[in-house]
Amino acid sequence: MPTQTEVDAACEAIAARGETPTVEAVRVALGASPNTVTPMVRTWKEANKPARRVQAADAAPIEPGALPPAVQRVLDALSGAIGKAVTEAEEAERRRARLAADAAVATALEQVADAQKLAADEREATEAVRREVGELQGALAAKDREIARLSGLLSERDGVLAGLRTEAAVTNQKAEGERQRAERAEAGRTEAELAAREAVGRAAKAEGEAAALRAEHAMAPKPRRAAGAD
Repeated sequence: MPTQTEVDAACEAIAARGETPTVEAVRVALGASPNTVTPMVRTWKEANKPARRVQAADAAPIEPGALPPAVQRVLDALSGAIGKAVTEAEEAERRRARLAADAAVATALEQVADAQKLAADEREATEAVRREVGELQGALAAKDREIARLSGLLSERDGVLAGLRTEAAVTNQKAEGERQRAERAEAGRTEAELAAREAVGRAAKAEGEAAALRAEHAMAPKPRRAAGAD
């Protein structure tokens, strides 16, 4: 940013060339922005109003060769100082522009580096998500295989249970048949025992009756033999 001294020098140099020190002319000379030099040019103009009126009063321009040597030396020195100031201002502006460009490039490089790092982080995160998804898919596949294996075992168990139920039903039927046969046999044995007891009773009764008859026969009088029967 130019100083007031640099703007004053530029205005003097422009005025010395017989030109009007406009904001545009000063801006071009110093390489600054119009907003920067406008108030400084206005300040110079306010400070140099009398000089401009005197210069305007002189209708005839002064030829460089007609000036006294001392005045010419002053003008030359002033022109050299102004030229140097303008050159220094231009160089300073170029340095500022270069620094600004370098700063912009550095900022852009930092932004590019940040973007590259962000992209790398996103790629890494995406790769991590892919790995996690792959692991989950593998776990799900393993779980599906385990479910299928367990389903097969359950099917086998159901088959075994069905066979056992069938065998149990057959066994129960056989046991029921055996139980019924045993009950029938038991009933038959009971009937046989009753019949045997009845037979024994009848036999005992018959034996008693026979004994009684024998006793009665023994006690009965024997008949006499007739004479001469011998």
